Parts: sequence; C-alpha cells; structure tokens
Amino acid sequence: MNSSILQDSNLIENVIGSTNFSYLQSLEKNKKFKFKEEANNIPFFRKGVSNQWKSVLSYSQLNLIENELATPMKQLGYLS
Repeated sequence: MNSSILQDSNLIENVIGSTNFSYLQSLEKNKKFKFKEEANNIPFFRKGVSNQWKSVLSYSQLNLIENELATPMKQLGYLS
C-alpha cells in the first residue's frame, strides 16, 4: 500500500476520533479542555441531539439566528 495513503488513513481516523461528540463531551466534563463556547458553567456539549436548538432557544433567539445566518444555514441544510 502506498505510504501516503496509509498516512492519510491514519490522519482521517485521528480526525474522526478527536471530533467525536462523546470524546469532546468527556474532555469538557473532566475539565481536560476549556471550550470558549461554554457559558456560565453550562456545558457546550450537552446532549448531541440534532436540531435541539429549535426547542431550547426562545422565539426571539431563533429569529435572530435565522435572520443573521439564513444564507449559510440554507447552504448547510438547516433551513429550507
């Protein structure tokens, strides 16, 4: 096997492992890494449920986010 393919394979495995939700959540929970997104000691990596933000945020917060970020949200499939 080509060594560059093997190196890319290892890199991909490392990226997948280090960006896994459970792994990131454990880093935050065990205080091994401080995420700047954490606010007022409320964990950033809470449940990992898709679209949870729609039921957690207030109507005005949803409108603000959707108005400010409509274009990238549509491009990424969050809005139709």
